[in-house]
Amino acid sequence: MASTRTPFEKLTAIHPNRRIILETGPTPISTRLMDLFVPLGFGQRALVVAPPQAGKTTILRQIANAIQKNHPETSLFLCLVDERPEEVTEWRMEVQGPNVKLYASSFDQESARHGRIVEQALVEAKRQAEQGKDVVILLDSLTRLARAHNLNSDMWAG
Repeated sequence: MASTRTPFEKLTAIHPNRRIILETGPTPISTRLMDLFVPLGFGQRALVVAPPQAGKTTILRQIANAIQKNHPETSLFLCLVDERPEEVTEWRMEVQGPNVKLYASSFDQESARHGRIVEQALVEAKRQAEQGKDVVILLDSLTRLARAHNLNSDMWAG
């Protein structure tokens, strides 16, 4: 028996009314500070903006681990674009769980793949949202995705 689901494009956006709790204990302190100063909610969009080598990837990994611990029922999609293979391995080892899906492309792959992995993650995330599941997508990095898009603009057309 097929379940009825509303296509993602017809779903209604709502204001974030449920908090995503990031604090997991005394460490890391960054997640506690985020809860206090920049609280996140389901349905919200957010960017982590900082200069190079400031720890953006570390913060994203801490957010991913916090979501896994505090909201284990949430489907967590991790998109690593144009990343170092060692970084992808670190994510695989440090962020694990039954609802975690890692989509990664490394810097030694063709730029068209960078866009494809994000597109694959979005398609699967939309299907889960259509089924009423909570979904969080973490993307590292939007800058590298935009660069890949510019190199392969024909791929994204239409």
